[in-house]
Amino acid sequence: MELSSGQQTFDEYLENAHMSPWVPTPDMVGRGMLKLANANKNDIHFDLGSGDGRLNFLAVDEPFCVKRSIGIDVDEKLVDFSRERARKLFGRQNNQVEDHNATNDREGNVSESNIQYRPEIDFICLDLLATNENGKHRVDLTSCSVMTLYFVESALVKLQPLLEKQLRGSGCRVVTNNYKFESAWLKPERVEIVAGMPIHLY
Repeated sequence: MELSSGQQTFDEYLENAHMSPWVPTPDMVGRGMLKLANANKNDIHFDLGSGDGRLNFLAVDEPFCVKRSIGIDVDEKLVDFSRERARKLFGRQNNQVEDHNATNDREGNVSESNIQYRPEIDFICLDLLATNENGKHRVDLTSCSVMTLYFVESALVKLQPLLEKQLRGSGCRVVTNNYKFESAWLKPERVEIVAGMPIHLY
């Protein structure tokens, strides 16, 4: 799969992905990040710079089964690829689908045991640093309880004001891969090595 959309050259792709080009996170590392964050069925997960959506698909799968997972990436082609994969895997995007082969109870209602639960997973094409006319960031991260990121340190520096404004004091668990924040506010609580890559929990 090509990383760029349309007839973009790789140099044009790098200019568009101005914070950090997408580099796939190995599945083992992705699972380690979600495990370090203690991701669970009560969480709303965001993956910033989601690429092909692999962290989002891991988050909605066993053993994490988060309530909702949202991937955000600036590359439209990668977002379209992720959306198509979600459609093929899960069909409709709502997380509760009636099983039409189920047997109704005496009152004609479908019992809870006959409901198939499907993950709620969404992908958004957006520049994380984009602002509206009032200078307010267009992205809204305030519902996030688990966040995963794989950005170089210079990009993490650019993201710090956004995260501090929208997440500080929320209890959100933030995990970075390979690179770490250099911030008085964001100090890693725990660091682990998975497949030779350091992951940092904040």
